[in-house]
Amino acid sequence: MARAVGPYRMATFLKDHNWDCEIIDYFEYWKPGYLEDYIKRKITSDTKWIGISYTWMVEKSEKVIALVSFIKSIRSDLLVIIGGQSPYYKDLGADYYIFGYAEYATLKVLDYEFGDGTLPFYTKLFNGRYIDALHNYPSHDLKDYSIRFQDNDFISDKDILTIAFSRGCKFKCDFCTFPFIGIKEDTSTSEEILYRELMENYQKWGVKNYYITDETLNDRTEKLIKIKNVIQRLDFQPNLTGFVRADLLKSHPEHMELLAESRVWGQYYGLETFCRDAGKSIGKGLHPDIVKENVLNIRDYFKKNLGLYRGSISMIAGLPYESLDSMRESQKWLEENWDDQFAFWYPLQILNAPNGVGALSAMGKDFSKYGYREMQDSEKVNRIKESALYDHEVTWENDHTNIFEVRKLIQEEFTFKFKLGGFVLWPLLPYIPFNKLMQVEYDDSKLNIEAAQPLTDRISRYINLKYKN
Repeated sequence: MARAVGPYRMATFLKDHNWDCEIIDYFEYWKPGYLEDYIKRKITSDTKWIGISYTWMVEKSEKVIALVSFIKSIRSDLLVIIGGQSPYYKDLGADYYIFGYAEYATLKVLDYEFGDGTLPFYTKLFNGRYIDALHNYPSHDLKDYSIRFQDNDFISDKDILTIAFSRGCKFKCDFCTFPFIGIKEDTSTSEEILYRELMENYQKWGVKNYYITDETLNDRTEKLIKIKNVIQRLDFQPNLTGFVRADLLKSHPEHMELLAESRVWGQYYGLETFCRDAGKSIGKGLHPDIVKENVLNIRDYFKKNLGLYRGSISMIAGLPYESLDSMRESQKWLEENWDDQFAFWYPLQILNAPNGVGALSAMGKDFSKYGYREMQDSEKVNRIKESALYDHEVTWENDHTNIFEVRKLIQEEFTFKFKLGGFVLWPLLPYIPFNKLMQVEYDDSKLNIEAAQPLTDRISRYINLKYKN
C-alpha cells in the first residue's frame, strides 16, 4: 500500500503558501489509543485546523466520524476540513466538506477563517459547508504535483512512493464515478519538475520505486516522451507502475517502447469485460479477441525487451448484456492464459447521490437507460445493503443477472485462483510465476507501532516477502 498522495501533496502546496502542516498517515492502522494520545499531544493553542483525506475512507466513515468527534472533544473551536473525490453521504461532523482536488479551495478556506480573505462559495451540507472545488476552485491543472517529504515522514529506500505526472482522465467510461473525466487539456508537469522530485527522493532517501497516480498514464504520446527523457537522465534505474490503457498500446505501439524505456513495467489494465456487447455499451468497443491478443503481446514485449513485467487485469461483473456464463468463460481464459500475472473482478457498483453532492457515473444518473432496475427481493436487498461499501449503492438487477448473483460468483468461483488481493501483487514485484506467488508468506509484525510514531509502512508486506521453499 502506497502512502496517501493527497495529504502529502496538500501539505507541500500549503507550505509553499506559508502554512505549516504535519501529516499523520495510516491512522486506521494505529494501535487503539495511540492515535488519540498522539493527537492530544499535538493539539496546542497554536493549532488552527485539522484536515482529513476522505477519498479512500468512505467505507470506514464511522472511524472518521469517531475521529472528528474526538478532535472536537479536545477543542470544540478547532476547524475540521474533510476533502476528497468521494461523495459525502453521511454527516461526518466536519466544518467544511471539499469535493475534488482541494488545494485552492483549502487555501481559500484558510484565508477566510484565519486571514483577511472573503467567504468561499459554498452550499449547506449537514451542519457544515460544502465546497465544490471541481467547478468553483479547480486545482486539476497545477502543473506541479510534486511532494517534498520531511525527515519526520520516515521515508526509507524500501518505500514505494506515489508520484503524479498529470491529473484528470481524457476518457469518459459510463461506469466511472471519478469526477475528473473528459479532461481534454494536457495537465502534465514539466520535465524539470519531475526530474527534481525523482532525484531529490533518491539522493535523500534512496527511493527508486513509485506508484504513478495518473488516471491514465499513456493518454498522450507527448507526456510519455517527457517521462522517458527524465528517466534516461537519472543516476539510477527506477521501477514504476501505473494505470495503462491497453487498447492504446494497440493503436499506438510506440507507447510500448516509451513505457519500456521509462521502466514502467508494473501495469494495471481496466479491461472490464470480454463480452462484445457489454464492452460496446460502456464505450470500449475493441473486439474481445483483439483485447486478449493485445495483452498477451504486451506481456511478451516487456519480458523480451525489458526482462521485467507485472501485469494486472481488472474486470467488472454485471455489465449490460453479460450473463454469468459469459463471465465464467472470461475467468477461464484468464486462468489459462494469464496465470503468471494477476486478475481480479469487481461487482458493478451503481451509486446515487441523495444529497445532490459528488460525482455520478453515466449509469448512476440514469441506470434504467442501461437496462438496470432496483431489485424487489427484500431479503437479498437487505443482505446486500449490510455488506455494501457505500450507503447509497443501488441494488441493481437486469435481464441477465443481479448484484447478489455477481457478488456470489466472484466470492465463490473466482477468488480461489487470484486470491491474494490486487494491490498486493500487481505493483512492483519482480516477475515470478503465479504458482510461486501463491506460496508467499507475509510478515505483518511491522504493522505494530510505538506510541507517537506514525506507521510509515504497510510496505513491510513487500520488504518481508519470503518463500516457504
